[in-house]
Parts: sequence; structure tokens; C-alpha cells
Amino acid sequence: MMMLDKRLADDIIRYLRNQNAAAPGKRFMLYWAPGSTHAPHQAPADYIARFKGRFDQGWDKLREETFKRQLAAGIVPKGTKLTPRPAEIPLWDSLTAGQKAFAARAMEVAAAPMAYQDEQIGRVLAELDRMGLSSNTLVSIIQGDNGASGEAGPPGTINELRSISTHDENEAWMEANTDKLGGPETYRNSPVGWAWAMNTPLRWVKQMPSMLGGVRNGMILNWPGHVAHPGAVCSQFGHLVDIARTVLDAAKLPAPDSVYSVKQKPLDGQSLLGSLAACDGAKPRTQYFEIGGKVGLYLDGWFLSGDDGRPSWIEQTKPRPLTWTLYNLDKDFAQGTDLAAKEPARLSEMLALWKAEAARNNVFPLDKPDASGAVLAWGSKFGGLGLYLDHGHAAFAWAKSTDPAEMATVRSATTLPQGKVNLTLRFEIKGGTAIAILSSNGVELARGPLPSIAFQPSGNGESLDICRDLGVGVTAYATPFGEIKGDVPHVSIDFD
Repeated sequence: MMMLDKRLADDIIRYLRNQNAAAPGKRFMLYWAPGSTHAPHQAPADYIARFKGRFDQGWDKLREETFKRQLAAGIVPKGTKLTPRPAEIPLWDSLTAGQKAFAARAMEVAAAPMAYQDEQIGRVLAELDRMGLSSNTLVSIIQGDNGASGEAGPPGTINELRSISTHDENEAWMEANTDKLGGPETYRNSPVGWAWAMNTPLRWVKQMPSMLGGVRNGMILNWPGHVAHPGAVCSQFGHLVDIARTVLDAAKLPAPDSVYSVKQKPLDGQSLLGSLAACDGAKPRTQYFEIGGKVGLYLDGWFLSGDDGRPSWIEQTKPRPLTWTLYNLDKDFAQGTDLAAKEPARLSEMLALWKAEAARNNVFPLDKPDASGAVLAWGSKFGGLGLYLDHGHAAFAWAKSTDPAEMATVRSATTLPQGKVNLTLRFEIKGGTAIAILSSNGVELARGPLPSIAFQPSGNGESLDICRDLGVGVTAYATPFGEIKGDVPHVSIDFD
């Protein structure tokens, strides 16, 4: 990521020079998405060394220190209260010496890419200034990723891909490799305590849109000659969908009705350009949020939260009911005081609005308890097999031909559990009879005999398909072309 950010900055500078030489005065639009501060974090050793010892005080103390600086700088309004640490995040002083050393190093490694990325942005801005272009360039910089990332859970991780799958890394092995963090042999992410501290003074972390720590980021907006109060903090609500509107407004261009003859959907968002001249924190605004069944709704300074109480690093094994809370962000910047009991009418109004916004924006359903579609399909109904989901049930179809005597289906009696499932199809041959066995997370769900041991996958153009069944289907799926309504991270075929 580090080399990528430098390469991107080099390419941007080259692009600016070439365009200015070929067509001086021609307008340009640049979208730049650096990857440095997204896990896995890696950085040159000298950048990591800059932060040696800077986080030894731990996340509890750092959060307090950050909050004091935010108040002093006016980044958060006076009267803001620092929200408490969730019980699911361990107290720094409860960690062992080895855990503290690993965690402190993890945050040093996370800070280094930020410093490196900041330098690359500075190089581009300096080049704009050198070329005399900065005085008429609108710059928008957003730093964040729906809040800081807490998916690695309390211990953090040295291999995020394994952590995502199991959350059972050997902590002794992690601690033994503390010094390797940030190098090419690790794919690390920080303990959730640091994500919580990086979201000061807000609650929780990324992937929790019911909490401001999962949706609120800072944004810098600058356009020389158009900013009434340079350096001021504006409390006006903004969303990522506003950026396109803002750019079009600055360029005095309409949103296109069609692109390459394809009619476009209406463009969401509002221009933020007016906030440069006069910050309007009371401007009417509605915006919904949803990730993984957790929801939020902003309405003119109020925030509705629907949360199931499950931290982002805990697997969802079954749906949990949402708890609805309500906050007045104009008076409660950090979302610390629930007003649902005191404002029942407003709560009902916002619940109804949330449902309307969710329906209008295709948010429903919030979960998929009855997912359907192909996991793996080979061949067709004239000769083929398919492992699939049928309204939440695991199922297997076998077809040697369209003769019912040469077809078979094995289906689980119960639906699969919610959350991560390891679905297995195994074949056994006993006494010349083939048997198909379906299992979930090592527990047998169903078994059944097949009409023959072998078959010929049939159909011109038929292939082995994953998460769909193109051409002629092996069976009648509940979705078009067997496209699965669920998440299938990977499929493997083993022979023994």
C-alpha cells in the first residue's frame, strides 16, 4: 500500500503537468483513493520508528488525551461528554505485558501509513501550488472508513484473513512476532481498543451504523476565495453522496440524464458548496444507514439507532432483535443520552421514516434467513448435479437424465443456522450404491441414495458454475438462474 500511494501521487503529478502543458486553463477532476490506512497496515521501518512509544499509555488514556485536544481545538462543541468504553472492549490495564507490547506496536504500525499518506497528499497539493493552480482548485479530503476498523476484536491480529475466518489466533504466537508487525510477513489489524480510541469521542467502531463511531468521519473542504472563515469547524451534516453534487455545483454542470445512452437513476445528495460561505447546521436533511442488520437514521439533528447488541467481530449465529434508541445530536454530539423514553412520538415518527427510506432504497430484507440459489452446479437436468440452498434448507440434486427414476434430491429437514456455515456434500459408496450426505459445520443434516454411481454431465455449453447455474439448470431453483441470495466466500472440491 505504501508504494502504491507514492506511485499514485507520482502519477497524479505527472498528469497535472502534462495537462497543464497541453491545455493550460482546462478544468480537471481528480478522484484519489489512497489505500494506506486500510488494513492490512504496512509501512517502511523508519516511519514506524517515528511512533515508537507513542501509544504505550493505552487506549483508555489516549482517548482521554484526544478528547481534551478536540475540545481545545473546537473540533467537538463545548459541553460534549466523552462516552464510556463498552464492556466488550477490555480495559488497557487488564492486559498482560505481552498483550500490551503487541497492541502498542500494532498502533505504531497503524499510525505510520497515515503519516506516509499525509506526505503524499502534501506533495500533490504542493505541486498544485507550484503550478499556480491551487487558487482555483476545490479540495475535499475525507479521512476514515465508516469509522476506525474493529473487526480484529480485542486481541488484534497478525493475519487478518485468518482472523476473519476463525477469531482463534494463537496469542502466544502473535506476541512472539510482535516485531514483524508492519512488514511483508504480516497481514495485521489493530485490537478493537485502538479503533474505539481513534473514534473519540464517539461510540463504537466501523460496521456499526447504529453508532456514530461507525458513520461519522471528518472532512476538509477548501476552495481559496470561497471560504468565509478559513479553518473554521462546520457542524452541517454531510454524506458521501454529497460529493458528486458538490463537484457538479462548483463546475456549474448538471447531473447527466444518460451516460453512453444508458438512462441514469436520480442522483442522491445535496451540494455542500454553500457551507463554505455560511455553515448551516440547521439545514433540513434525511439520511439512512444500514450494515449487517444494524441501522441508523439522521433527521434534522436527530439520530435513530437500531442495534442488535452484537459487536462486529462476533459471528451472527441467529437473528437478534433490534433495540431502538434516540439522540438529539444538536445537544449531544457524541450520542451519549438516549431520549427514546422521553420522545415516544418522535421515536415512532422516525421509525416510520426509517422503514420508508429502507423500502425506497432497496435495503430490505435486513437478513437472509431463507437464502436460495446454487452453491455449485455442474451440467444440466439432462445430466448433472447441484449443491444449492432452497429457502434456507441445504439441498442436493442429481440427474442422470430427465427420467424420474434416474433423478434424486436430498434436502435437509431444517433450515441452516444464521451466520457462518461450513456446508459439506460428501459421497460414499456402499454395496454398489452411491449415497449423498449433507452436513453443516460437521453435523449431518440429511442423506439419501442416488440412482447410479456415475453420470455424464450433459448439455452443449454447460459448465461448472459457482453461485449460479447458467444454461439449462440442474433443478428448479427459487431464484433466476440459481443466483444465490447469500454470501459464499469460497467453494472447494476434494477427492479422497
